[in-house]
Amino acid sequence: MPRSSLAIRTFALDEACRNARTIAELDSHFGGFVADLELGSWRALLIAQGGLRKLVFASGRPPTGWSQHYLEHGLAEHDAVIGLVQRTSAPVVWSRIASSSLLTREAQRVFSDARAFGLVDGVCTPVRLADGELWIVATFSTQPISPGDEILFAWESGVRSYLRRLRLMLTSTELRQKPGRLTKRQREVLARLAEGARQTEIADELGVTVKAIEATLADARSRFNAPTTIRLVMDAVALGEIDSPWIDIESPWEIPRARPRGSA
Repeated sequence: MPRSSLAIRTFALDEACRNARTIAELDSHFGGFVADLELGSWRALLIAQGGLRKLVFASGRPPTGWSQHYLEHGLAEHDAVIGLVQRTSAPVVWSRIASSSLLTREAQRVFSDARAFGLVDGVCTPVRLADGELWIVATFSTQPISPGDEILFAWESGVRSYLRRLRLMLTSTELRQKPGRLTKRQREVLARLAEGARQTEIADELGVTVKAIEATLADARSRFNAPTTIRLVMDAVALGEIDSPWIDIESPWEIPRARPRGSA
């Protein structure tokens, strides 16, 4: 696909993802994009949360038999691709590491098992969220793939557009299940955190100790089942508990820089 066509297709996907109203509709748009790039079937997974490793299949259309085999035999523990994406931010192409002499016997088995299911290649892209979650979108191809830099750049952009919307949709479902609203003091503290203030600054402003601020945040995290304070702030904005012009809940990839109160 020519570079100009790739740019147009990637932009079209971003617009389609932003306008999608259901996960099924979102998956359909992204699936078409993956097909256009000829990367095979695909799946989105949450592999780490709050510093803890986990494996949650969130969405996508992967090879059913392979996914079941992968889970039943605990292959994630020895998957060299999964290990690599936890240490990098760039897409990882299977075939570029499958023949490495540095792979353990267990890691080699993951690739050989995949080939037994007819899967010979794929690409895996990690996306780290500000709240500590690590997501990946992986493709599974029955044919060797040799994506150039333009394809990989378009793919990475498409993955971010897709995951941005998917995570927002999943968050919306989670937020409806949050058990408790915030107190006035908790909203005051979170509003200042959203502006970039430090806990010590907030304590001075409110005339309390830093430990009191920490206790306030701990109770708020418990009310919202939020694993981190960053996630708590984002959830509070999404629920309308606080207002923040500095946090875009549709783009939770970057932590906002500190801004002084009243800055434009």
